[in-house]
Amino acid sequence: MAGLAIGMAACAASPDLRGTKALASAEPELLVAGPARLLHVNADRRKGFTLYRIRHGQGSAGDCRGARKEALVEWNQESDLLVHKDEAICVASEGRTQLSWHALPAGGDAVEIQHASLDRN
Repeated sequence: MAGLAIGMAACAASPDLRGTKALASAEPELLVAGPARLLHVNADRRKGFTLYRIRHGQGSAGDCRGARKEALVEWNQESDLLVHKDEAICVASEGRTQLSWHALPAGGDAVEIQHASLDRN
């Protein structure tokens, strides 16, 4: 229990970036602009979603217009998804859905971190 309390205190001390977003179309929309570590994205109603990594100008919603298939991000959500300072992650949904996401600000020397999993398949 002490380890859990220490871990929770460390998470509480970090400046988390969290948000929710309602999606209604397959048109990509801005999710998070870097530098950041995207920790997870969840969709309600088990709708699928697609992430795109793009170069961003001002980190605005307009940056995602025209995100191409080549920018598709394959992410297992078991490791952090690093978003560099000149990048943004855009999201599109397969149908109407509500997303929630969680990220942490990242510095220039960000390294990938593997999250522990309770899944024992």
